[in-house]
Amino acid sequence: MRSRVIWRMVFGVYSVGMMVLLNWPRIRLPKFEILNELPGGADKFWHAMTFAGFTLLMIPARILPAKGWEPVVGAGLIVGGVSILSEIVQQAVPGRGFDYWDIVADLAGMAIVVVPWLYFRLRKGAGEVRNGASEAWRGRGLG
Repeated sequence: MRSRVIWRMVFGVYSVGMMVLLNWPRIRLPKFEILNELPGGADKFWHAMTFAGFTLLMIPARILPAKGWEPVVGAGLIVGGVSILSEIVQQAVPGRGFDYWDIVADLAGMAIVVVPWLYFRLRKGAGEVRNGASEAWRGRGLG
């Protein structure tokens, strides 16, 4: 319980900082030469990393009351909504604007976290079922 509170505090601070940075007029982030070689350049890289961090912190904070793989899918849906909403809000910010490629970069950042997590979680679950050790099976008296 205590660790959940700490994760929620860290997630809250990160979320506020992310919203400030995403809606700050003409923010200058570090640009590295290698990042300029990526499609979309450094801007899309920072979008992806920002939303990867947002997703990564949302899962252990357990914002959604679910178990198993459901919090990860829920986190993905929330991150997708926040991504679209942040782009809509940026239309009203001087020096910022709506960009579909920013949404794509945000979703790519979310996928960097969600896809491996789901893969390993579902793989682990499949192994438990094969070994007859699944909690769901035991709870029903089937294991």
